[in-house]
Amino acid sequence: ITAEDLANELLWLRIDQNYLMAEKNKIRERELAESIASSSEEYLRQVGDWSPAESSDTTKNSSRRTSPQV
Repeated sequence: ITAEDLANELLWLRIDQNYLMAEKNKIRERELAESIASSSEEYLRQVGDWSPAESSDTTKNSSRRTSPQV
């Protein structure tokens, strides 16, 4: 085995390592996107659970403010 053979093997190992790191990053990105989507869905479910009465109470309270609306 020559020094050139070892250098080529090292180069291929680095290429393989970079490929694996890129794949790992893709997996992390997908997991993060799924987590964000799940959190968003949960938030929207919670917001959707508010009753119309609560919404109208908020509207009534905001109309009673003494400060001008901007």
